[in-house]
Amino acid sequence: MATNTAFMLIGQNHPNDGGIVNLSHQLLLSENGVARWSLYALEDDLKKVVSVIPTPEHMLEDGLLIVGLFALKEAELSQLADELFPGWEANPNQFFARQSRDRLSSLYELCRKLRLDCKVALTVFAGSSVGGQLKVLEQYRFEVEVCSSIYHKFWSMWTNSWGQEGHLE
Repeated sequence: MATNTAFMLIGQNHPNDGGIVNLSHQLLLSENGVARWSLYALEDDLKKVVSVIPTPEHMLEDGLLIVGLFALKEAELSQLADELFPGWEANPNQFFARQSRDRLSSLYELCRKLRLDCKVALTVFAGSSVGGQLKVLEQYRFEVEVCSSIYHKFWSMWTNSWGQEGHLE
């Protein structure tokens, strides 16, 4: 069974109060087996926009690329994607195929340089593959807030008892 290990909310920063407003999309990372980013538009009804299998070594950057291309529809990024991966909108998984790694790095570079007009709230659960890739966020030009677990209370079916990690101070 796939487990959601991280998710991004895409919207705008509130200029006075912090937080995030005008949510437009959510991006969910499911792992355990084949990892997959699934982007949903937050309209009247939740609508899946795209679902792709990322590269393990650049899973977080793959997610950010999905945001730039499919949520924000960034023109320069789309133009480069058209040049490097003709037909990419119909088959977005071709980005992450093993034979296209060099071309994919060009998209990462451009995505890092662009000033993306959004705020991303990234929540990372314990054990997520993107947990070890967070440092790359410093290279990107958009507002971001990273949320991670400070407390985890769970039921163990193996010991038939409650466990906890962290604290709520």
